[in-house]
Amino acid sequence: MVEYRGYNYTDVLYKTLPHRYINWETPDTFYVKYLGRIFPTPIINSQTHSRRDGSGKQMIFMDKNSIGKTFTIWGCVEGDKGATKEENFEGCTELKFKVR
Repeated sequence: MVEYRGYNYTDVLYKTLPHRYINWETPDTFYVKYLGRIFPTPIINSQTHSRRDGSGKQMIFMDKNSIGKTFTIWGCVEGDKGATKEENFEGCTELKFKVR
C-alpha cells in the first residue's frame, strides 16, 4: 500500500549486484500533453542503473487520480534469463501496490 500525500511521485528501492542495469516494465500509464498531442507514458521509466553497492531507487508517477487503483511493475536485472515480458518475466521481480 502506498499513500498519496499530494506529491506526484513515489519511489521503489532495490538491491542487486553492483553496476547493473535494471529494466522496468508496467502496463500502467498516465497521459502527457506535448505539442498539442496526448501521449500515454509508463508510470516508471524503462531503465536505471544500480550504484556501486548494488542499491538503487527508481521513481514511479502517481497523482490524485491514482487513489484506489492497483498498479504493477516488474524489475528485471539486465543479463538475467528472461528480462522482458516477451519471456514471461522469468527472472524478474513483480511488485503490485495500491494507492490510498
